[in-house]
Amino acid sequence: MEAKGDLLIVRGEGRRILQSFGSRDLPREEDLFGQYLHLNWNSSKGVSIRGPHLEFANANDDSDLIRFVRRYGPVFAEKWEITAVDQRALTYSLEAHQGLPALRHEKQIFAGALNTIIELRLGRRANRSIIASSLKEVARANIGPFAALANSADELNPKDPVSLMLSIGHAALCNLLNRYPPMLQHFEHTVVDFPCYEEKGVRSVLYYMLRQDYLHDHGLGVCSRTDCGAFFAIDRYGQRFCSPRCSQLQRQRDYWHEKGTDMRKARQEAKRKKPMPKTRNAIRRQAY
Repeated sequence: MEAKGDLLIVRGEGRRILQSFGSRDLPREEDLFGQYLHLNWNSSKGVSIRGPHLEFANANDDSDLIRFVRRYGPVFAEKWEITAVDQRALTYSLEAHQGLPALRHEKQIFAGALNTIIELRLGRRANRSIIASSLKEVARANIGPFAALANSADELNPKDPVSLMLSIGHAALCNLLNRYPPMLQHFEHTVVDFPCYEEKGVRSVLYYMLRQDYLHDHGLGVCSRTDCGAFFAIDRYGQRFCSPRCSQLQRQRDYWHEKGTDMRKARQEAKRKKPMPKTRNAIRRQAY
């Protein structure tokens, strides 16, 4: 991959003409869908391990997005062309152009959709403002008439039942995910639903993963550490942090906040009980 300003030029060689998601052409660390297939989900207990689609949603800056594209390829290239074909090996090479502005745009939509899913699962305990702000990101995907509805979710009357907000959220998500329908493919002696294959990038694969999270209630959360907020796959019941480090840092922060409050109170109490020093006039009166 080559970066030229806001343009990422991605080149791929030796790609199979008869492309299948069941192929083993890529190393595991570069195979976006292959990694997802090997995740160990257990929706009944909320047990899972981190998925590559969360890596995309957690990209905090351009360097994270570039690292993702370098590893997995473009998300959705604005321009691509086949540069060579090997008829004997049935392979080809291509060049794709991924613009950083479009990549940031795709990331915002995807993260908004993921955040909406997590919040909708709380039902009546869901935070209206979080859903409303997340739906504004989803509306960037131009999901037809639901875009205007999602964009104005924050204008709903607070007295309206929360079920109305939840209905808008589910409708917007369904319309977004329906833009990337799965397709049947033969894989390892069986027929399964796989993501639609796109030469322009891995966007349809990312949304396939999100569809599975949504349909099967995979355990996903948002890190509770004040300075983090990363998406993560839940490993155990009641998990609030994306990593042991975040858990430790937040505990330290809470401890010093609580300890500091107690220490300030103690200093104020000691100051209040400490006798005031006598003034010069008071000392003179005492001498007489």
